[in-house]
Amino acid sequence: MSELEKTGIHHFEIIINGVFPSNEPGTIFTSMYETQQGHIRTLEKTGLPITRVPMQAGEIKGYETLRRFGNIVFEGADDLIETTFSDVTYFRGFSNTETLENIIQKHGDRRILAFTGKGGVGKTVAACAVAREVGTKGKTLLITTDPASHIGQVLEAEVGHEAKMISDGLWAANIDQRKAADEYKSKIMIDARANGYSEELIASLQEELDSPCTEEIAIFERFSAYINDPQWEYIVLDTAPTGHTLRLLELPFDYQKQISLKPQDADEPTSKSALEEVINQMKDPSITAFFLVAYPEFTPLHESSRAAADLARVGIDIQGVILNNVLLEDDCQGRFAGIRYAMQQHYLHHADQLFDAPLFPMPLLKREIVGTAMVDELRNSLFNFETELTN
Repeated sequence: MSELEKTGIHHFEIIINGVFPSNEPGTIFTSMYETQQGHIRTLEKTGLPITRVPMQAGEIKGYETLRRFGNIVFEGADDLIETTFSDVTYFRGFSNTETLENIIQKHGDRRILAFTGKGGVGKTVAACAVAREVGTKGKTLLITTDPASHIGQVLEAEVGHEAKMISDGLWAANIDQRKAADEYKSKIMIDARANGYSEELIASLQEELDSPCTEEIAIFERFSAYINDPQWEYIVLDTAPTGHTLRLLELPFDYQKQISLKPQDADEPTSKSALEEVINQMKDPSITAFFLVAYPEFTPLHESSRAAADLARVGIDIQGVILNNVLLEDDCQGRFAGIRYAMQQHYLHHADQLFDAPLFPMPLLKREIVGTAMVDELRNSLFNFETELTN
């Protein structure tokens, strides 16, 4: 909101979607209700108009359902959208934890584990959980290129532009876009002047550096420096949504143009070769494993399927799919929760058909994933899920 206010926009209303029900004692949603209400009370302190939208038992898909949902949101209609799946059978298609361990295990000097997918599906908590795991195996860097990332909040640690130790074996960094861009521009101009560039060429270089793509290039340069640093045995990458990841992995013309104008040190590899080295590492499945993160509903699964196809187009095959917020049957004994559980079971079977990669579940926990204790609870669920999901 503060960013929009800087542009002169000051008229806001808040729509709180997915408000948990409070009338099904013993279900996971009721357990989470009080925590959510605390956040809602915080939002109420803003004094802004607030509309609360109940979580629906079924999915919002199709014109008629959208019309009903619109009436719930904007007209306050007393309605509940339900979806019935009469043919649901319990899903037993998750791969075992040994398969997950084999994927994350490094085969040489290092292993890069990249987490991607649409926004809001849990990439950050998945990356944090896996980073805590591999941090016990070797020196690990958890890094993000996502401006909306909240790895610091999840780990309850101060995470900034420079790599900082979080716990034994684990460091973290959050690339600051503006700082990376300023550092990148400053270094290039200092090097250009030190190498005796003419004023005409310096002016041309300055104009090129003012182009919109410079910030992306600067992020990739910073990202490349971390990736090429030999001290890290494991690098866990919490990426921005898939489209941004693809943008980083492709070599745009603008980047090549800036590289051609940059001064080069004869004793060091060129920026272009450093970039190519990073891209080659990211495309090498023996070095890098890409995980898609989604949750078992129609839209996120199909968006993830398209993301997998886009990554395949640039030479990257998904090695694993993590399905987040998976409901456990024992937590879903109420009517509302039971409908949600049946819907998930239907889409878990659907996911098995969509992806040519092993599926791994991250269960929906009763408390928010904040702090290392909760991250470790999620980590333990992810790496020991057979005992929890066996029916």
